[in-house]
Amino acid sequence: MANRTISDMSEEELITAQQHLDVTRGQIKAEMLVIQRELDRRATARRARETLEQLSEPEKAALAQMINAGDIESAGEVGRPGGQ
Repeated sequence: MANRTISDMSEEELITAQQHLDVTRGQIKAEMLVIQRELDRRATARRARETLEQLSEPEKAALAQMINAGDIESAGEVGRPGGQ
């Protein structure tokens, strides 16, 4: 009976199949979230690298000094118009 259709299934089998699909859907959504977070993390890292490559040596030195001093908010302004 390998060629059974949905109309051949009992109500209990249909409920079981639906529950299985609900679990599978939840697992897929969870995996999609993990993948999206990783893609976002990589995009952020790529933008940070590109930004660092555009900084002058004095800006890089100022940025390193601010990061080492724990002044992360000011460090985010380095290289921006009106920034450090």
